[in-house]
Amino acid sequence: MLEHYSKFLDKVEKFIGGVIVFLLAAAFLVIFAQVLLRYVFAMGFPWTEELARFSIIWLSFLGASVAIRHRKHLCIDVIEARLSKKPRMALNVLTDLLLISFFIIMIVIGYQYAFANRSNISAGLRISMAYVYIALIVGMALCVLYAIELVWKRLATGEVHPYGPVVKQDKTDNPDSD
Repeated sequence: MLEHYSKFLDKVEKFIGGVIVFLLAAAFLVIFAQVLLRYVFAMGFPWTEELARFSIIWLSFLGASVAIRHRKHLCIDVIEARLSKKPRMALNVLTDLLLISFFIIMIVIGYQYAFANRSNISAGLRISMAYVYIALIVGMALCVLYAIELVWKRLATGEVHPYGPVVKQDKTDNPDSD
């Protein structure tokens, strides 16, 4: 069952990766075109800044979800590094469950903002601001799916946090040392 769930999330991640690339390219092209139009032709379009901003908002939330799956977010593991395998595993699962709770709270808040702002129209693109707030809902929902996979894998395999204990540097490894 875990294997099927992971394969499904692999397909979701592949699609999300394509969307992220598209949004990044769109933001870059729109910003480049606006700069070119403004400084070379002394004109511009009012909607380009909004499109770039909304694209970056969407790619940030989508990218954050992919980073959850690959455990690429910043982690402070001072306590964890000093624990043996079983307590570390318990701490990892507890942390993941707290993250899932946080993501669910953010989904609820995102829904409230999207619903409250559904009639607000953006100045440049003339679209409902709910579309911008839906990025929070989609991103956090993906984070929940990916975090569930992490917990499931931890419990099924006994895997502990991949960062492990802190490794001390040798004096020879640090060029700044005396």
